[in-house]
Amino acid sequence: MALEEGLYLFRYSDALQTPRPESYREDVHLAKEAEDPLAFYQHLRAACESGWDFSSRWLADPMKLSSIRTAALLPVDLNTLLYQHARIAAAAAAVLGDGVGQERWQQRQEILRQALLRYCRDAASGLFLDYDVEQGRCTDVPSAAMAFPIWAGLAEGSSAAASLDFLEQVLLKPGGIVCTQVYSGQQWDAPNGWAPLQWIAYQAFQRSGRSSVARLLASRWCALNEAVYQRTGKMMEKYNVEDLSLEAGGGEYPVQDGFGWTNGVYLALRAALRTDA
Repeated sequence: MALEEGLYLFRYSDALQTPRPESYREDVHLAKEAEDPLAFYQHLRAACESGWDFSSRWLADPMKLSSIRTAALLPVDLNTLLYQHARIAAAAAAVLGDGVGQERWQQRQEILRQALLRYCRDAASGLFLDYDVEQGRCTDVPSAAMAFPIWAGLAEGSSAAASLDFLEQVLLKPGGIVCTQVYSGQQWDAPNGWAPLQWIAYQAFQRSGRSSVARLLASRWCALNEAVYQRTGKMMEKYNVEDLSLEAGGGEYPVQDGFGWTNGVYLALRAALRTDA
């Protein structure tokens, strides 16, 4: 999406304004509560594309999925990942001796860096948040996605401090990093934590010199994984990081077990803890 002074950021969207085939009945039923049913379908599809399906990040009213407006938001994590993609592509072009390609990707990287710092860093709080195009401001839903610009090295020092403090003091729970502070009943909200977000936050703390916090996060997440495994014999797709005696919940389906990203992040963090010991 084009912004001021030649800057741009990306969003999740979908070309179709129809119910999802896999949840057709549920979508048609919920669309009856939406102000614009066709736009509702598009925003719902966009949220599925984000991977955060669903979260209060995308909702005008955190208690109503029918208020979803994903395509009106410029997500801080998506655009950080695209910044990283541009950086890697520029490095690859350099290895191949492609000077033109390297310059093109470096320009894209710089545009995304400037845009993220200008639009996705809230001036009042200093937090990295999603940008609401329609409202012309950052959203008021802090989430674990704020770790992404720090993980990528895009934000350092003073530009990263507020988000790091918030991650440590607010989102870090007894079992790890919680998605948001919002109890919406959606699976990418409190009290749930997901393995990829633990890894990104861990790397963000490490990169910023907060190794003791990184170690605390890794220890809590690994201990939770191990406790649930001892109880159930399974590794889970998501975990309740606030009440360690309860399973994670929310979403459109039962909690899944045997999840690859949980296994991978657990092994990586457990190895890191052994190395740091």
